Amino acid sequence: SAVLSVFSRTPVLRSRLGQAARLDCGFSVLPGWQEPGSGFAVEWRYQFRGEGRLVYAYNGQTDRLEERSAQQEEASMDLEALHQTGNVSLLLHNVGVHHGGTYICTVYLPYILAQVAMELEVPLLSPWQSPASPSSLPLWSPPGRPVQLSCEMSGFYPLDVGVQWLWRPAGGAGVRYLPEAQLSGHTQNPDGTYSQTSFLRVTPESGDHQGQYSCIATHLGASYRKTVTLNIAGNKLRH
Repeated sequence: SAVLSVFSRTPVLRSRLGQAARLDCGFSVLPGWQEPGSGFAVEWRYQFRGEGRLVYAYNGQTDRLEERSAQQEEASMDLEALHQTGNVSLLLHNVGVHHGGTYICTVYLPYILAQVAMELEVPLLSPWQSPASPSSLPLWSPPGRPVQLSCEMSGFYPLDVGVQWLWRPAGGAGVRYLPEAQLSGHTQNPDGTYSQTSFLRVTPESGDHQGQYSCIATHLGASYRKTVTLNIAGNKLRH
């Protein structure tokens, strides 16, 4: 039998943004091996793409946190369960995209240590997690007055997203790509996701500009479409 065993029932855990995640970790000591009052210590570390940081460190002998880091405010342990059952699970209170990666739970006894690693997966997000424009309501504009169509993509991760605009005439004859659209810079949201807006300026001169304008976002190999209908005042829709 091993003198010190560290184990986890969640080698891979998935959690969504904003939720709490419990990374399971426990340990057991061979009866009679540990000297009374010798104490123990627990350390949680995070690793992602070769970089690591301390998340939580607890000294069981002094019953206090050690090497407090900025990230420790995001996590906690049930100290009562730790002393009663050896449960050293880590609770992340508000999961963000930056929490995805490898977590290593290490338990230290005098002259010995054991550890177990587990993966926390935060599902990748796509555009339009929240309502976005253009809406499904038709727009009306008099001839000669510029109209700015906007397409907001919010709450997506990772960063890369592609955007294009298509126009389908009111008569339904063919579809044309509109390369004159502009794209704003990325904005990083508090939860680590990104937002970006595409703008298309249209100056309708006649009914020829009537029709459906579609914003198509491509992210992680999938496409997402939002469409708005533009009508020119004083012109009849063609069918």
